[in-house]
Amino acid sequence: MVLKEYRQQFYDALDALYPQEESETFFKILTQEYLKLAAFEIPLNFQLELTEAQQTRFDHALNRLKKFEPLQYIVGTTEFYGFPFVLSPDVLIPRPETEELVEWIYTDFKDQECTVLDIGTGSGAIAVSLARVLPKASVAALDVSAKALNIAAENATANAVNIKFIEQDILACETL
Repeated sequence: MVLKEYRQQFYDALDALYPQEESETFFKILTQEYLKLAAFEIPLNFQLELTEAQQTRFDHALNRLKKFEPLQYIVGTTEFYGFPFVLSPDVLIPRPETEELVEWIYTDFKDQECTVLDIGTGSGAIAVSLARVLPKASVAALDVSAKALNIAAENATANAVNIKFIEQDILACETL
C-alpha cells in the first residue's frame, strides 16, 4: 500500500474518535517519526510503497490511538521548552503551561548563581530545561519513582546537563 492510501485508511479509522485536524496531526507526526520525513516531504512521498514493517508500525500506533493513548507515549518523545525529551507511561507528559514556569524562573534568575530543586521531577522536563538555560545553577531533581528518575537521567544525558537525582518520597523526607 502506498503512503497516500494508508493516510486515507488512517483518517477513516479515526474519523469517529477525533476531529479531522487532530487525525491529520497524528498522521504527520507518525510519518515524520517512522519514515524520517520532514513535514514538507510527506506530500512529495505519497506514492512511497510502505514496507510490511512500516505498515505494521503505523497499525500498532493506530490501535493505540483508538484506545486514546497519548501520541507522546506512542512515539516515546516530546518537546518541552524547545528541548527533546523521551517519555514513557512511567512519567506524565509535560504540559505546555509548565513552560511558563520555566520562563519565569529563567527571567528571574538568568546570569545568577542559584539552587533549583525540582520535586516530583517525572521526565525531568523542568530540571533539565532550567539546567540548560541557567548555566550557573545547581540543579537537583527528586522523585519517589526509580523509573521516573531513570527517564529523567536519560533526558539529562541527552540534553548534556548535570543534575543531581534523588530518589525520595518528599512527604516522608526529614532532610534533603
